[in-house]
Parts: sequence; C-alpha cells; structure tokens
Amino acid sequence: MRKRENLRVLSRLMSVLLVFSLLSGLCVQAAAQSPEEDGAGSRSVSLLQAPEAKAGAQADKNILAYALREAKKVVDSGQLDRLASNAPAGLKERFEAAVAAADTVYQNDDATNEEIQTAYKELQDVMWQLSYVMADKTALQDAVDHAKAIDLSGYTAESVSAFQEALAAAEALLEGDLSIGQQPQIDAAIKALETAESQLATHPPVTPSTPSGSGSSGSKPSKPEPPEEPGEDDGKEPNPPVKYEDVSSDAWYAEGVEYVSSLGIMNGTGSEQFSPSATTSRAMIWTMLYRLAGEPEQDGDSSVWYGKAMSWSQENGISDGSNPGSAITREQLAVTLYRYAGAEKTDIDLSAYSDSAEISAWAQDGMMWAVKTGLINGKGNGILDPKGTATRAEAATIFMRFMQNLQDSKEAIG
Repeated sequence: MRKRENLRVLSRLMSVLLVFSLLSGLCVQAAAQSPEEDGAGSRSVSLLQAPEAKAGAQADKNILAYALREAKKVVDSGQLDRLASNAPAGLKERFEAAVAAADTVYQNDDATNEEIQTAYKELQDVMWQLSYVMADKTALQDAVDHAKAIDLSGYTAESVSAFQEALAAAEALLEGDLSIGQQPQIDAAIKALETAESQLATHPPVTPSTPSGSGSSGSKPSKPEPPEEPGEDDGKEPNPPVKYEDVSSDAWYAEGVEYVSSLGIMNGTGSEQFSPSATTSRAMIWTMLYRLAGEPEQDGDSSVWYGKAMSWSQENGISDGSNPGSAITREQLAVTLYRYAGAEKTDIDLSAYSDSAEISAWAQDGMMWAVKTGLINGKGNGILDPKGTATRAEAATIFMRFMQNLQDSKEAIG
C-alpha cells in the first residue's frame, strides 16, 4: 500500500510539472504578444523585465498558486516523508524551503514578476528532483541477505531450484539503478522470494541423473547431447504444461517459457510467476546450461547457489565465471551458447543491422553464429542490441531455439 501511494504521488508530481510547463509557456506567449508603444514601434515585453506589468504578475501568481496548492498537498498528506526517505540529503529541506518562500512571495501584494518567477522556478526544480528519487532497495537487500543465509540442505531439488532462481532475479535487480517508478519490480521480487521460501519442500533432495557428458574432469563438451524429451514410447510421463499468471498465452515468449519450464531448464520466480521482464544474470545462464548437460558431478563453491554451475562452466571453457550477479548481455549470451555447442566458426554479413559495429571483437564469432542459426534476431528498427541485457523472456525463447537446434542436429546425425 505504501508503494502504491508513492507511485500516485509521483504521478501527480509529474502531471503538475507538465501543467506548470504548459502554463508557463502560455504566460510567456501572452506577454510576448502584448505590445508597448515607445514611439519607435511596438516591442515585446519580457515578464522578467517589466515588474510593473500587473497583468503579467497576476498571470505568474496564478501559476505559483497552482504550484503551491499541489506542493502543499504532498506536505500535508505526509507523502513527502515517504518520497524523501531515499532522496539525496537535504532535498526534503530544500523542498520545504521552496514551498515557504513561494508562499511568502504569493502573499506579498507588491511582489514583482522577477520574485514570482524565481520562487516558481525553485519550486519547479526541486519537484523535478523529487520525482526522480531512486527507488528504495533496502527491503530488497534485506530479503536477499535473509535468503542467502538459509540452509537449503534437506529440501527437494525442485523447490530449491525455484528458490535459487527467485534469489538470482532479486540479486540482478540490486545490480541496477531503479527509479521510484520501478518500485513494483522490487516489490514483485521480494514477494517472489518470500513465496519461494514458503514453498521449500522438506523432503530428501532429489539426486539428478548423471548422463554421459562433461563433468569435473575439465574436458570441453564439443558436441553436447540435448536432454531426451518425453515421447510416446520412452515410458516417461510428459511434464504437465506450466502456466504463469504473468505470461499471457498470446505473448511472443509464451511458447519459450512453457518449453524450458516443462523441461526443468528454467523455473518460475514464485507462486505462478515467471517475471518475464526481469533481467537474466550470468549465473542463471550457467545454471541453465548445467541443467541442460544433466547436472553432472561437479565440485564447486557450496556457499552460493550457482557454485557447481560456475565451476562447471569454467572447467569446460564456457565462461570465465566472472560477475555472476551481473545481467547478461545479448552478445555474452550468444558467445556462451556458441562455446557450449562447440559450433564451427561461421561468417555472415551483419552490416544490415545499424548497430553491428557495436558488437565486441571477442563476440563477433558468437553473434554471427547466433544470428545465422536463428537464436538471436533483430529487435526491430534494424538493430541487434548486442550490449542490451537479456530478459528472462528472451532467455527462455533463445534457449528453446537452441535446444530444438541441438535436437534437430542429433536426429540428423542419428
């Protein structure tokens, strides 16, 4: 409830500022259209240069009156304290001083245009700054710290995996700078963590099967085998379709989300939530590939949820294991999959994309391969956005294409 109130205040502040700008423009235009004869022809009268122009002063006071009414609503309702709780030091005091100064000027019948405009501009400036206060991530940091302190031994692999993905999504949010308008994302991440924790199942952990493939020996998987998908004759029951409240059936990523979820490559971030717009961390991609390889026996740092996946990725030349909590970029994702697949180098012309020159030199081979194989497409307007971060929706769709390509290759060979 508190966050929704903050957002309503933010919306009102932005609306007020827009009205301020429009009213200010109209007043300046009106003043510019009011000629004053001086014997040499008509000329425009500047509001700031003509303090004796009472009509102009009254127009400016109308703007100031509106600003004061809206600003005082923020103060009187107590919303200022909430909005300023994460603001730079002194912003709240500056806001209150601007309101007091503007009120003094408004009450002064002899106030000049210059005094009115100065008071108005100071109030406008401080309201703009207040509207861009950064979101308060304190609660999210507390939730992450609490989650990382939980001993996950003794819980089922499935519930632990869901918990770890919710934690990874929350950590990815902590890495970025979010404005107060993005507070719902933080609230959703906290809720997802709480839900995932409440759903930790206290059954003996499920031991994953270990298929042939890369393990802790350090050999690089040149042509990894995709996991077997449930079929009619293999005796396995297919996983039921996975549905999430925040994934519409007609969303462009719906098929990818259902595909990777049903195969256990990705899990939701909470009760019936997938968080498609959340960023995907590098650690999450390592974990997804580790699952794709069948979670082979692997030593790793047991103090972090991605420890085994990180060590496995390093030993197999898939990643250097750096910056696990950072959001993965599209070019980093392409290179990671390229290394996992052990794909042959390809050479295609990417100049049709206006931002192809932004692809890092080390990512050229991976991006060309990813585009050629259909894993990564343009994002519209002829751009690839190689430095852009990959959302969970994008990661799910790219992994679906990647796994289907691996399956097609296997069938073609076999």
